[in-house]
Amino acid sequence: MQTNIDLVRSILEPSGYEVFAALSAEEGLELAQRIKPDLIVSDVHMPHQDGYDFMRMVQAQPALSTIPFVFLSSSVWSLKERERALVQGAKKFISRPIEPQALLDQLKDCIPKGTE
Repeated sequence: MQTNIDLVRSILEPSGYEVFAALSAEEGLELAQRIKPDLIVSDVHMPHQDGYDFMRMVQAQPALSTIPFVFLSSSVWSLKERERALVQGAKKFISRPIEPQALLDQLKDCIPKGTE
């Protein structure tokens, strides 16, 4: 999991993004409440609770509910999982591996204008 975080950080930070990382849904929720990010990127598979649980936790918080939520996963490939994520409110479901520029383009599309 840390390897995936480091990989995403190595792509986003040189392009001007500030990256904050959490290793669990609870930690992610606490971090999001503290910093109010412009975008949340999460894997589906997480310890204790999955990414869908994390997204529901974020959506249940009025102060966080409008933050775009994106799944970035290499372990879930089925169309059913993608559809589930989008129906439950994810802005996008991005599968890895993905070229760095393609990831940047995909994420940029999700960030509300004026917050970039």
